[in-house]
Amino acid sequence: MLRVSPATVWRWIPAGKLPAHRVGPRSIRIEKDDIEAMIRPARAKEVPMKEKEPLQAVTQEEIARRETLVARILSKRKERVIAPLTTADPVRRVREERARS
Repeated sequence: MLRVSPATVWRWIPAGKLPAHRVGPRSIRIEKDDIEAMIRPARAKEVPMKEKEPLQAVTQEEIARRETLVARILSKRKERVIAPLTTADPVRRVREERARS
């Protein structure tokens, strides 16, 4: 009826998602109304969509600010290596340092 494994049902009971009544050391009973409550539709009513905010025009000042930022990032990129090192890079550096000394 629920199309889930028995283990899932057993997990739902202690989690409080599915009420059950113990009727012996190894038996439980679940009321039909509780099972029907578990299989209700995920969306009981239609959810209205948010209205999108209209896009605002980008000012020349904002364009200049963004261009300056991009130029700064690109200049920093030339100064430093951003790519991650592989394990071979540190080994090569150590060998070069040892060769110099």
